Amino acid sequence: MLNSDAKIQRMRLTGVVVDKTKAQDVAVESARDRIEKQAEETWSGMNADRSHAYTMDVQLDVGREPKKGDHIIMIVDDDTPDLDGGQGQIDRIGGMTIRLKKGLLQKTPETAMPGEASFERTAAHEIGHAGHLYHPGGPVEKGDKNPVQLHPNDNVMHQTLTKGKDVPPTALKSTSFQAREIQSRVDRGQVNLEPRKDDE
Repeated sequence: MLNSDAKIQRMRLTGVVVDKTKAQDVAVESARDRIEKQAEETWSGMNADRSHAYTMDVQLDVGREPKKGDHIIMIVDDDTPDLDGGQGQIDRIGGMTIRLKKGLLQKTPETAMPGEASFERTAAHEIGHAGHLYHPGGPVEKGDKNPVQLHPNDNVMHQTLTKGKDVPPTALKSTSFQAREIQSRVDRGQVNLEPRKDDE
């Protein structure tokens, strides 16, 4: 239970999921549902003293063209050349376009092995990058603080392989610090993750 004077942070991510594979055979509705469910679970929580809670409402469409202001989540072929060996990628930190490899659709947090990416974890991780989050302990902008607040076994913003340690696909948690950092970027107009009003 939250403290009576707790602050509740509400965020919303909107956009579209599109099949950019050559075969055009991705079950886009199923992919969308998996992304929405995991992102909302991962990017909701509270801090240890229960004074700050946060939630994310994820609303993704399928079957339409992207419009201005949309986050675009593309399912791409596994041999897409410029993903640098990764399973997913965002165009830039705080960006709007995420690409996820089609082969990830075969992997869930329950079926992937330690050190393997899953579709759900990779999507939630890249959404964190859309919120202007870096990898814990990784490169940061001048003046930014980016502490590792959770062990790699928990924190969704760790890469699947962190310092030679295999991060389990169940590493799906976020922190209150990370949620506050996303909000600070929203307030500065650096990311397009709109705050959600209490009455919505």
